[in-house]
Amino acid sequence: MKDWFEFIKEIEAKKREIKCSTSGCWYRGAANYEHGLVPKLIWKKRKPDTEENLYRGYLRTRMADHSRNSWFTLVDMQHYGTATRLLDWSECFAVALYFAITSKDKTHPVIWLLNPFTLACRARGSNDKSIGDFHIDKEMDYHERFLKKKNWPFKYAMPFYAPTPNERIHAQRGFFTVHGNDERSIHETAEKHIRSVSIPDTIHAEALQFLRLAGIDHDFLFPDHEGWLKKIEEDYFYH
Repeated sequence: MKDWFEFIKEIEAKKREIKCSTSGCWYRGAANYEHGLVPKLIWKKRKPDTEENLYRGYLRTRMADHSRNSWFTLVDMQHYGTATRLLDWSECFAVALYFAITSKDKTHPVIWLLNPFTLACRARGSNDKSIGDFHIDKEMDYHERFLKKKNWPFKYAMPFYAPTPNERIHAQRGFFTVHGNDERSIHETAEKHIRSVSIPDTIHAEALQFLRLAGIDHDFLFPDHEGWLKKIEEDYFYH
């Protein structure tokens, strides 16, 4: 039976396996291991023009800022729960742990670990380990590459230094991977750069205590009106 300390040791061991034991590791907490690492746009059944229609539909809403480039718009869509080809990651282990164990739908909670630098090399097919900063590169505009010309150059998922247009991404120390032309889960297409650690029920109480001591809660991770109201609701109805 795995205890909290064994769980932490396993996290550290997996980080060493993907060569990011001291720094640079990205984490993703998920409620169910079986879902893999596939963005909502990919795993949901969709029509051929779904991605473009979602993008254009978002631009027609009051939330859209037409002065921003298309990557900022895509990140905002992800922020509001729209299906995109992005997956959320964090450089903070505690953030990933929070999302894995507080989901009401958790069945097989897991922490995914990613070395984004070696993943970048995998995507490029070269030794260039730089993380994508597509939002400042006119040649890599999301709308042009994915929706208009359909000539995105990367087959495999690519790590992306996210712009920070909202407080949530900043609070969650967030990054993204952008799914490319291969729609399989990242753990299938880049298994050398990905590891996972299951979170057993036996450490749930200790994990929650760790998060309380670290000050990681809904109010901290969602520092806006929506997040504050959700925190108040949880305080009064679920505890």
